[in-house]
Amino acid sequence: MNKYRTLLVALLVVSAMTLVLGARFRARAADEGSSPPPPAAPTDPAKMLYERGAALVVEGDVPAAIDVLKGVIAAYPNSPYAKKAADLLARLQCGGASAPTTKAKSLPRARSPHGTWTDPQSDLMWQVVQTGGAMSWSAAKSHCVGLRLGGYNDWRLPTISELRSLIRGCPATKEGGSCGVTDSCLNNDCMSFAKKIGCGGCSADGGPAVGGEYWPSELTGEGAWYYSSSSVSDRAGVWGVDFDSGFVGYSPVDSHARCVRGSRP
Repeated sequence: MNKYRTLLVALLVVSAMTLVLGARFRARAADEGSSPPPPAAPTDPAKMLYERGAALVVEGDVPAAIDVLKGVIAAYPNSPYAKKAADLLARLQCGGASAPTTKAKSLPRARSPHGTWTDPQSDLMWQVVQTGGAMSWSAAKSHCVGLRLGGYNDWRLPTISELRSLIRGCPATKEGGSCGVTDSCLNNDCMSFAKKIGCGGCSADGGPAVGGEYWPSELTGEGAWYYSSSSVSDRAGVWGVDFDSGFVGYSPVDSHARCVRGSRP
């Protein structure tokens, strides 16, 4: 725990030094009669600490992750990352006396090691915390194949039907809804004009997750486009889901990955 306190202090010192050096540079530039260049975007220590805590979850060091997340909440209570840290902390502590919601308590603990969640609707195991940022489709597939989490090494990128099975709160695009894109219908006609209306998703940030994402409340991560492993069969493109709106369509060039393992009964 002491090493994470040391990390927090170091981040605060770096932030303070950045502000002081920036002020001195601007003062010197003013004395010389020249306009200083725009200052670099400041480092957000709350974000850095939160991302470190999330990384520790993925690495399996949950006690250390809990210490770091508590540090974010204590040191930066007004930061949006404090809310994210509190949400992730609650998920890590699910099943205990401090679990804040019934949904968190209902997590199937025996089947879901730390950092993972097993969907009772599909029996698939998912990452709780999305890892990696926006990346290419090839990199996303390699990222999941190389993932070591929860004692498992057989992670992979989900198919489009598996990815749609995560959609919550958007009837048209959740699995079984009117959107025609599935594992058995992967060509562009599956999203013809008539069917595209059903694939268009719902209002932005209207989902049941903490940030308004259209995925189960047990998951966390960035509300954005996520790749499937399913390519469009009759043209260049990869099917994906924008969990910010529930939209099903072609993934942008750089999208995110949430890895999955297992198979359906």
